Amino acid sequence: MREMFAKKLWINLLCEFGPIASFLIVYQFSTFGKATIAMVIATCISFVILLKIEKHVPYFALLNTVSVILFGGVSALIDIPDIFIIRDTIFDLVLGIVLLTTVNFKRTGLQMLFSNVFLITQKGWKIFTFRWGIFYLILALTNEVIRNYANEQMWVEAKVWMILATVIFGMYQLTLTKRERLPEANSYGLQK
Repeated sequence: MREMFAKKLWINLLCEFGPIASFLIVYQFSTFGKATIAMVIATCISFVILLKIEKHVPYFALLNTVSVILFGGVSALIDIPDIFIIRDTIFDLVLGIVLLTTVNFKRTGLQMLFSNVFLITQKGWKIFTFRWGIFYLILALTNEVIRNYANEQMWVEAKVWMILATVIFGMYQLTLTKRERLPEANSYGLQK
């Protein structure tokens, strides 16, 4: 069981960060447009893999995939990188607002998206959703400032730091899920 969980975790991480890595690698050797196309393709492949693994539609991955296809496709088609760059602002802003709006719902936004991943208390879901809502708003603001005051290369470099910040913030949230886990969850509040 532990091996299966570890394998699933690594596949999920690969599907989450593989498209971003493909963008960064292609960008180093080619244009922003080609890097965007690489990310669109890798995102679609990742979604199909997650769909097969999860055996149901992973809604967060679906939202991400649709936004990457829409903004990335238009950006690459008309060769305006700013369209793809603003995707992060819009996606993070909308997600942050939705999460904060649902904090006091019977089921929070993150609970609707990730109840198949985490087994935590209702209090835990509220805190978890609130934290991620605020974090996504900060990411949206950061992306928008960089988009308006930096060039394309600087945005790519800042994107790497924003990804790193997201990973660190996500790992820190395991202290919450560990504290608010339900009895049937593993020690980090994850489904067994």
